Amino acid sequence: MLSFSYRLPRKIFALVFLSAFFIVPSYAFNTVINDSPVVNFKIPVFSEKGYRRWYLQGDKGWYKNEETVEVENMSIKVFSGDQISNLESTILSPNATILPKTNKAFGAEDITVTATDYTLEGQVWTWDGNEKKIYINKNVRLTFNQSLQVVLANE
Repeated sequence: MLSFSYRLPRKIFALVFLSAFFIVPSYAFNTVINDSPVVNFKIPVFSEKGYRRWYLQGDKGWYKNEETVEVENMSIKVFSGDQISNLESTILSPNATILPKTNKAFGAEDITVTATDYTLEGQVWTWDGNEKKIYINKNVRLTFNQSLQVVLANE
């Protein structure tokens, strides 16, 4: 009987040890999966009144933390943020960092901003969605889509 009661704890210990051995790698594996990108995603962002402000789309997105999202082949459609919800511009970049809590984005690579009246291109940029402003620091190119006379006549 002594040998039976002595072996029982060993079996329990072995069972617990082997269970822990299989649980830990499973948990570690799940942590790695969370670093995988979200593929072909679309995220609408709304104003305080519930109107569309902007619409983020990308081929791949990596959630880094609560304040940062990395996006590959980013597209942001900027809307008027009111009941009419007019599309004001489209922003395209191959790689960008999005700060969703502050409505901002930035990137070092190319950017193209297209609106009804102009196309803006460049590199090393920052977008402020709250102020609806974009800052481009390198290789800036602005193309108006209407004649200069129309632009000057509206002033």
